[in-house]
Amino acid sequence: MSSSVVSIKVTSDVSAVCNASNDMGTEVKAFIIKATEGSGVIIVVIILSLLLLAILGSVLYFLHKKGKIPCGRSGKQEITKEKTTKDDIVVEMKTNTKNEETVLLKAANGDKKGSTGQ
Repeated sequence: MSSSVVSIKVTSDVSAVCNASNDMGTEVKAFIIKATEGSGVIIVVIILSLLLLAILGSVLYFLHKKGKIPCGRSGKQEITKEKTTKDDIVVEMKTNTKNEETVLLKAANGDKKGSTGQ
């Protein structure tokens, strides 16, 4: 058994005919080779389309986040902060701080025993 390999660059449709003959007989085989152009171009177009879609999406996201695009905000109410004055501030004064001071002092001194350990 013998074999032959021929490599060619195909730019358009090509037909090839192979003839083989030996003591057993003769065989003729025809092949039609079709060129597949643009497979690399399709991949490049798809990648560029995805990149442009990602850029467009990020631009729309940042414009929406900054409030330049009002879509989707019709049901939301804007919350404005009211300026506080000194008259609005309320301070609560406690008169019984003795228990709080003893607990804080014990924790600061490292005493982990209860009040019975004094």
